[in-house]
Amino acid sequence: MNIYHFDLYRLADLDEFFAIGGTEYFEKGICIVEWGNLIKSIVPSNSIFINIFKDNNDLECRHFEITTNNESIKEIF
Repeated sequence: MNIYHFDLYRLADLDEFFAIGGTEYFEKGICIVEWGNLIKSIVPSNSIFINIFKDNNDLECRHFEITTNNESIKEIF
């Protein structure tokens, strides 16, 4: 299985993601996307979202929030 990584931090809008051919990779393997809020409206229905947050009280601690837009996958979490 191929794994693709996208860091969308510097993209200005969704059109830039389309311009680089990003959607072509959704069917080719696993896509790991940083700063993915920009494309959340177009990701496949079997996507899993992992948000990482800093803890305001402990700078070395991180919190993970795992969500999905797929009902059958939600049962896993």
